[in-house]
Amino acid sequence: TVTSSTSNAQAGVMISFDADVEDAEGEALDYEWQWGDGTTTTGSIPAGPGVRSLPTEMHAYGSNGIYTATLVLSDASHTTTCTSLEIQIGTPPVATITAPADGLFFRAGDVINFTGTGTDADGPITAADYTWEVRFLHNGHYHPEYGPVSGMTSGSFAIPTSGHDFTDNTSFEITLTITDQDGLTDVDQVIIFPDKVDVTYQSVPSGLVINIDGIPRITPFVLDDLIDFERTLSVSNTQCLGGDEYTFDNWSNGNPATHTITVPATNTTLTVTYTMTGECAAPVTNGLVLQLDGSLGVTLSGSEVMAWADQSGSGNDLSPVGAAPELQSGMLNGHDVVSFNGIDESMGRSGFFGLPTGSGDRSVFMVTKYNSNGWGGFSYGNNSSNQTFGLGVSNQGKLAIQGWGGSNDFPSAEDGDTDAWLTQAIIVESDQFDLYKDGSIILNQPHAWNTASNKVRLGVEIDDTPFIVMDVAEFLVYDRAVNETERQTIEAYFQSKYFPLGGGPTVSILSPTEGEVITGTEATISWSSTGTIAGDHVHLIVDGQLPHITIMMTNGSYTVTGLSPGAHSFQLSVANSNHVVYTNPGATQTVNFSTQAGVSCDLITNGLVLHVESDINVSTGNGTEVTGWLDLAW
Repeated sequence: TVTSSTSNAQAGVMISFDADVEDAEGEALDYEWQWGDGTTTTGSIPAGPGVRSLPTEMHAYGSNGIYTATLVLSDASHTTTCTSLEIQIGTPPVATITAPADGLFFRAGDVINFTGTGTDADGPITAADYTWEVRFLHNGHYHPEYGPVSGMTSGSFAIPTSGHDFTDNTSFEITLTITDQDGLTDVDQVIIFPDKVDVTYQSVPSGLVINIDGIPRITPFVLDDLIDFERTLSVSNTQCLGGDEYTFDNWSNGNPATHTITVPATNTTLTVTYTMTGECAAPVTNGLVLQLDGSLGVTLSGSEVMAWADQSGSGNDLSPVGAAPELQSGMLNGHDVVSFNGIDESMGRSGFFGLPTGSGDRSVFMVTKYNSNGWGGFSYGNNSSNQTFGLGVSNQGKLAIQGWGGSNDFPSAEDGDTDAWLTQAIIVESDQFDLYKDGSIILNQPHAWNTASNKVRLGVEIDDTPFIVMDVAEFLVYDRAVNETERQTIEAYFQSKYFPLGGGPTVSILSPTEGEVITGTEATISWSSTGTIAGDHVHLIVDGQLPHITIMMTNGSYTVTGLSPGAHSFQLSVANSNHVVYTNPGATQTVNFSTQAGVSCDLITNGLVLHVESDINVSTGNGTEVTGWLDLAW
């Protein structure tokens, strides 16, 4: 333990430094105080058991500034650097924020003017000595909002009217740092808060999806929102709930399905009303030439799928080509899925009706899950150069488009073999394609296919090897390029049908492993996730204690320090740009581990009741027989 009599003093004033140290072997120790001003003090203490105190050292700094005093210990074979102490010499300046007032409430669109003063007993303070920084605080983490900027005594920033919202525990922290000519600093801070109201969102019937700034939420829900903040509300024209299809009727504010609101100054309720129109079906039917749904048109022998009927009316029914796949009942939000084992199971047909060939425009949408490399997934055509067209995974497990052969295959940078449900889609128009994952574009470039009309394959590459471990809930094939509105409608249809909690991405903790024992007070968590929407990131909760730690990465690592010996846990969740944690299965993972004490300058003595070491205070009798062993803890 290293201590000093003060952390701030005037030049020439003596400061005392003390340290309690211990060596596991009780050996003699050499020590060196490195004062940070270019001078050192050395000494030694004799061998001895237990904690020993170094002689008190006195040191005076000759000029103003900030110094770091460090103690270095050495025994016969090891050198250890102990905790450093920061010492400020001189009289620090005084920073004062004069505006805005601490605790001020703001609304969207307000301009916040800030100003402050700086004084110093040792000399003048100029504008160059001012540094301003504004942070947006949100649920225990922060986002940089402004600065740090130096060279001005005042400034301003505008409260945004859209973008990152102000729900939950939010505020702005304004910081002024004054640095004098000696490098000494003083800091003043004020915090200002959003002026908010509650906006309640409901639907008729309850349980439908409302998109708030593109983020799907299940009704009913309440947002504590900033007054005058702008929100884009959108709902799809049709939604599925409980197997029934509902069509948009009206918003209670009289606006269309998609519109922008400005949060009012009083609590309010907005309700969207739908009318039931029948059973759920594909939301876009123009040009639909193949529709397979795991809950419709499946002929079984036991649990084996012996036929899968095309629901588009085109007659593109599939049957087993290899072994028959299995039907998994209620696997995805209560819907059945067809599961391929990656060993010998596949489905397909010879020839087809209406699927686009040559270089014709087309669109394909799939709700699927992969758990192996390819190539393979869904494809049709022929296993000749550029005569295949399909969606699947590459031989590296990346989400991909297949055309067969080198330059005709297009793997993306996105992992597909993650055993996580996703939507995968491609739109080809005028020899230009866009590849999507979960509604977000992941690859686009030109290519002209020359697709043949030989066969269709699912669960295997078009030449019937390799087989793919995959599950399929539904897919749609169109003989044209759907437009952007139609694409969003189809994605919303999949979202409400299969992912009603607004989910999709999953996270996998790579380290530490379950039950791992880590030496020391630090633990590094590393992970990968499937979050691909702009703003997706992770929240880390250590030992179940809030607030969480926000880490603005979907894949990476983070080191937690200051862990005491014993049991610990990391809980990691994928969250969206508004810091709403996804609720789908796999979006949160927890790992349990423990830490044990490592080497340090200090022996942990709290609770120590027995301490023996084999090379200290061991008594021997006849030869090497141990007759006594002294407890060092007494």
